[in-house]
Amino acid sequence: MKNELRELEKRHVVSVLDRMFPNSKDHPLSEEINALREATLLQVLSDEGYRMAHRCKAAEVLAYRRKSPQLVSPTLEILNSFLDSDMDSYPKSFGPRLIEFFRQVPTPEVHQGLTKFLNRLLAGKPEDKDLFLMETVLSLAWISIRLDTRDSVSILRKAMSHFETPGYKDLSELVEYFNQFNEPAGIKEILTQHVTAGMPDVENRCLELLQKYQPEFVEKWRAERPTDNSNA
Repeated sequence: MKNELRELEKRHVVSVLDRMFPNSKDHPLSEEINALREATLLQVLSDEGYRMAHRCKAAEVLAYRRKSPQLVSPTLEILNSFLDSDMDSYPKSFGPRLIEFFRQVPTPEVHQGLTKFLNRLLAGKPEDKDLFLMETVLSLAWISIRLDTRDSVSILRKAMSHFETPGYKDLSELVEYFNQFNEPAGIKEILTQHVTAGMPDVENRCLELLQKYQPEFVEKWRAERPTDNSNA
């Protein structure tokens, strides 16, 4: 009887999750969502028998509405299973979203788990890097700032060498990460290797921060790039 009740409860959770659209605090189903038991949400998240869409939504509720550290272990298991398997891209496409949820529970366990996951990514398949690398790097940087730990500086700099086409927002976040931990080498690397002509704000922010560390480099950079940005 208890097993039957547990299964009925999980089916109810999945029914609510089916009608839930992503990350809305003013959801019309808010009362129903808030009434879902954390233990049952964790069971759905951990159960390989459920669709990845349902497992991801369970993680979303646990992250945004419960701030539950209990979501960390099963979510890391899912992410590592993506690297262990040759499954098609559809289940894996939920990976960046799952990684983003970790920002809601910035704990040492998350920091350690993401660091190990990033190490696996860097040694793994190019297609997995394409899918997971940027969100892993940004989430690990954000969590490191929240925990005030600089342990990730070296691995994040290593990860940047694998970037293909980082965006303006991605680089802006990383610049502030390296600034937080007084790492001008990371800022300089972003400026010289990743900033493109279409990113004047990021370029100027890098130069502004590097001014106190390497004023001669900044002066030379501005002299060699006499654009409108140099006077910003």
